[in-house]
Amino acid sequence: MSQFGRDVRGVVAIEFGVIMPLVIILLFAILQYGMIFNTRQIMTHAARVAVRSYAIGESTADEAETMATELLNNEALSYTIDVTDDGTDATIDIVLPMSEAAIVDALGGSLMDGNIEVTIKMRMED
Repeated sequence: MSQFGRDVRGVVAIEFGVIMPLVIILLFAILQYGMIFNTRQIMTHAARVAVRSYAIGESTADEAETMATELLNNEALSYTIDVTDDGTDATIDIVLPMSEAAIVDALGGSLMDGNIEVTIKMRMED
């Protein structure tokens, strides 16, 4: 029995089997967060360009919405784009369900509930 306690063959395999799933989960979480962050950055850029064009009078609200859609450049995702103005400020809202931006919604929506929302407001030129 004492010889069995000193036998270390296979310890590395057991440690690998315990640690590797945790490393894979961590790697996947980093990749998932990066994809969502990248999607939000693209949405912010599209909103800024589109609302600026509308605010300085280069485009109408429909043209600004089309411009934002083209800049988002992903027909697979269902973005909701709304361009408004109150006479003084132009505002664009872009909303995307977070579960669509995720690579895989592994936990059935519990982590990916909610939306990625971008709102940009600019003062309109006279």
